[in-house]
Amino acid sequence: MGLTPQLISQKNSFRKYGKSPKEFSSIIKIAQTIQEIGVKMILIECVTDLLAKELRKIINVPIIGIGSGKSCDGQILVSYDILGISYNSIPKIVEKKYFKIKDFESRVKKYIYNTKNFL
Repeated sequence: MGLTPQLISQKNSFRKYGKSPKEFSSIIKIAQTIQEIGVKMILIECVTDLLAKELRKIINVPIIGIGSGKSCDGQILVSYDILGISYNSIPKIVEKKYFKIKDFESRVKKYIYNTKNFL
């Protein structure tokens, strides 16, 4: 929920979701509905931290986030993004400091360290 890059065709759709009250409540309703259906996990991408916090309060299954703040139960960063070879451009959720690190393994280790210690 939130950003679905595989379904968008316009670059301006790459943004944070859940900023407007309508979008916020729509994502909440979708999450509640799919939880009732029986999903075992929910993936959110590029939603506001406030929305992620609210989802965490009302949803009982794990919430995994991509660029959605520290309230999620788990974090994902797409390897193409951290490598800097994303399809369109490097997403804002990838901190530029990672590109100062030359090798991929060290970038991933730094991401894991930062996620565990600072999120």
